[in-house]
Amino acid sequence: MRRLTASQPVVLDLEEEAIQCVVEATAGDEATLAPVAAADAGYIPSLGRAAALVFAAGAGGERTRVRGVVHRAPAEGRLRFLASGGAALPARRRAARAGVDLPVELAPDEAGEAPRRLATTDLSIGGIGVDVAAWAPADGARLRFALELPVAPPIRGTARVLRVAGGVAGLAIVDIAPADRARLAAFLIASRAA
Repeated sequence: MRRLTASQPVVLDLEEEAIQCVVEATAGDEATLAPVAAADAGYIPSLGRAAALVFAAGAGGERTRVRGVVHRAPAEGRLRFLASGGAALPARRRAARAGVDLPVELAPDEAGEAPRRLATTDLSIGGIGVDVAAWAPADGARLRFALELPVAPPIRGTARVLRVAGGVAGLAIVDIAPADRARLAAFLIASRAA
C-alpha cells in the first residue's frame, strides 16, 4: 500500500464487476477510496467482501494487484480497502437462497422464554433469514425454530445466530431431523421452479 498516493486512480476488482476509484488516503495496509461514481459504494455489502486493488506502480507504470477486503467507510460514498484482510470476512453462503416470506417461531434453546412469532426474509438448506424488527438476538445464540411451510406441518430444529444487521437475523441451521431437511429441500426446489 506504500506505492499508493492520494488522488491516484485505481480499480477495485470484485471479479464479476470493477469499480473505478481514486485514492483519498493511505495508512499502513489500508486505503480510503472514493468511487468515481459515488453510488458504486452501495454495491459493497455492509459486512464487506473480498476484492483486489489494481493500480499502476513504479516508474515503468507496471500493473500491481493487491488482494484484500473492501468495506464501506464511515464517510458517505467512500470505501475502505484492507490488504490481505479476507480472513476477517464472514464465510460466504454455500447454498442458494430463496426469498420467501413464511411464518417462523423462534425461542431461546433453553426453556423459559415464550417463542416469538416472526417472518422469514429468505431461506436455504443451511440457513434462515428472519425479520427481527426491534428484537436483536445475540450473535452466537442458539434458538429453537418452527418454520411453517404452506400445507405441511412445521419444520422444527435448532439454529445459531450468525449476525443481526438491518433488522434481519442470519441464522445457521445446526440441528434438524433428516426428514425435515428433505422436506425443506423439496420446498426450496419447488420455490425455484415456480
